[in-house]
Amino acid sequence: MVIKKRFTASASLMLLGGTAACSRLQDAGASPMVSANSAAAVSDALPKTQASPTTVATSDAVTKTVEPSSDWNGRYSYEFGGWANAAGTAATVAYTLTLTALSCKFSAEGYQIDETIACTTKRGARGIDIAFKSYSDGGTTDKYGNAVYAVGDPLFSLENKEGKLITRWKGYVLPDDKPHGPAVYFTR
Repeated sequence: MVIKKRFTASASLMLLGGTAACSRLQDAGASPMVSANSAAAVSDALPKTQASPTTVATSDAVTKTVEPSSDWNGRYSYEFGGWANAAGTAATVAYTLTLTALSCKFSAEGYQIDETIACTTKRGARGIDIAFKSYSDGGTTDKYGNAVYAVGDPLFSLENKEGKLITRWKGYVLPDDKPHGPAVYFTR
C-alpha cells in the first residue's frame, strides 16, 4: 500500500508498507534548508509557505505528527543538575528531544527517572511547541499508573531568538519542582 500526501508544494510524504520517507521540494519562493548544526539560522531559514500538520498512524508509539517544515529536525540535549538528594549526593537528569519529519521523542534519564514520552509538535508564532501524546508504550499513564499529562498537554516550547535556543517550560516540571523562566537550556 502506498499513501502519498502533498503539502502546499513544500514537502512530500510517502509511506511504503510501514516505512516512511519524507522529501523537501524546493519552491522558487522558499528559503533554503539549513543543516542540523545551524540552529542560529533556523528562524531566518523557515519556509514562507505554511501547511497543516498531518497525523500518521504507524506501528511505533513515537511516530505521530508530520510537520512540513524540517527546520527543527535534530537532536537536542540538556542536562539538569545543581541539586542534591537527601543524603547530599549530587543528582543530574539528562534530557533528550529528538525531532524528525515523522516523530517527536522526549526522554529523561538520571536520578530517579527513566522515561520516554512520545510527543507532538506544532509550529507557533514564537517557534515550536512540544506537547504530550503518550509514553513510549503507547499508554497515557506512567510506569506507576499515574496520568501525569493529558493528551495534548503542552510540555515546553523552543524559540530561536537572536541565535539562542530559548526554552519556555510549560507543563513539564524539572526535578527541583521550582518554576524556571525562559532561558537557554537545550543545545542542538
